[in-house]
Amino acid sequence: MYDFWFALLNNTHAWSKMLNSDNLLPGQTLSLTFQFAVVHGYFELVSFIWNHITHPQREFIGLLQWRKVCFKAKDREVLHFLCEQLCAINAAGLARITWNTFYQTLQNSFQEDNIGFRQDGMHKLAFLLENICPRLRSAMLSMENFRAITDAFVYNQAELFALFLNYLEPEQLQLTREYIDPQKQLRILLRRQKTLARETIHTNVSLLNNITNN
Repeated sequence: MYDFWFALLNNTHAWSKMLNSDNLLPGQTLSLTFQFAVVHGYFELVSFIWNHITHPQREFIGLLQWRKVCFKAKDREVLHFLCEQLCAINAAGLARITWNTFYQTLQNSFQEDNIGFRQDGMHKLAFLLENICPRLRSAMLSMENFRAITDAFVYNQAELFALFLNYLEPEQLQLTREYIDPQKQLRILLRRQKTLARETIHTNVSLLNNITNN
């Protein structure tokens, strides 16, 4: 950030040079300044830089910085603005990038032996779901057959489960019921046990045949 301001103070044309670039990736100083502005909630600076770089640069710098800041941003307005802009550019790419961090944070919130770690994970999930755009929020909750919700159900995380359900669309809620239906889960478990039993019997028969033949 200091490099950014020093560059502007030392050269009156530095700002135009930073912005008037046809390169796919903006210069390092501008990229780091953008990241700093996102993390610390300088909305005016974020929107100004965003409105003065090219469309390809927006996608590149936006997705690159989103990976780093989606769970670090502290300002609701900045997070929502960046999410809406990136979803309009590349919704599928944004969902893929966000999911890895989202699911890891979810796993962290399951840590029963570390209350601070667990509460931090839950706070980050709640903040993200509240402030990202509806399109990305829907994608996160339905990713991998509603894995986040089914995991919260399986691990008996009532608070997280209620949080996720609160943001589900009606049609998503119906699909979620199919994945967490206890009867269906029981049938799946029994089917797996039968498969394992058949495999065990087959292995034992093979071993017995080998012993007999020898």
